[in-house]
Amino acid sequence: MSTKSALLFFAWVGLCSGQESSSPSTVPYLMGRWKVDFRFTEMLGNIGFRSGCIGPFPYTYSFLYEIYQKEGSTRYVLCRVGDDCVGALRWNTLQQATELALRDQCQWKEHGMVEWGTTRFVSQNYASRAGVDLEHTELFEELYGKPKDLQFQDIHPITWSTFRVPPSETGLVPWGRLCDQYDWPDQADLGSGFGDPLYAGALRHENVTWVWIKDLTTCPCFPECQECHDRIPGASYHFKQLNADCLAQFGVTEDQCEYKIVGVGGGPMLWPPATTGRELNDQDEIETCWVYSQITGQKQLGPDEIAVPDGIELID
Repeated sequence: MSTKSALLFFAWVGLCSGQESSSPSTVPYLMGRWKVDFRFTEMLGNIGFRSGCIGPFPYTYSFLYEIYQKEGSTRYVLCRVGDDCVGALRWNTLQQATELALRDQCQWKEHGMVEWGTTRFVSQNYASRAGVDLEHTELFEELYGKPKDLQFQDIHPITWSTFRVPPSETGLVPWGRLCDQYDWPDQADLGSGFGDPLYAGALRHENVTWVWIKDLTTCPCFPECQECHDRIPGASYHFKQLNADCLAQFGVTEDQCEYKIVGVGGGPMLWPPATTGRELNDQDEIETCWVYSQITGQKQLGPDEIAVPDGIELID
């Protein structure tokens, strides 16, 4: 890893130092329909230059996904509801969010406008309409990867640096979707709430990590058992461990409590003139700003309430 890549990585994950160790943990069974909210809570720009972002702020985008998974398997399909996830089938792998896993995978990787291999999510003609090279190459990352201060040094988002997963030595490392990088155009055909006039046609970059943890509010004893969780040493406020002894006083076990999603995402957002009507800035460059999101998600339907599409065979 280069010095620059290392700095970018550690500024994002904000992990505690320590020896990497195994974390005994059961693979979560996640099959069902999930509502996932991306709440964009941090906005940055190049210091001394006009930012492309204009209000309102913060704001939330919501997505519905279905997860197809065999119980006990780390292999799953993540499908945005309405997308063709059979014709563009992509298998994902649940991984524990350990320091080594994040270090290996959260470095910047060259990519294009894809998410889960789907076609509806990204209009096929967007790149040609934009009239610019939108492949996320090394040059693109150099120009747009991070906002700059007056000394042209990277400004690191607080949203990412304050997201700290439980250290490995706690034995509570969560399973998740790690470091997916993709670009997508914000446009109305994505569904209700997208293509707002302030963002329509803009190109968004995502570097997304989300993990699944147990949610106390879904336990049968809630709210009477609302004190039955504990902070995890070394982890950020997002993570709390269910207290099994406390739950037992209410006749409840952890297995009766559902998972929820917590995570972070975001990156640069660009306004190509051809797709947004925005003119180039005073430096004859595409208007840009950087937005970062806090990600949360809840299960809406269980495994028995959705159907695996024909053409997807669950695997071990």
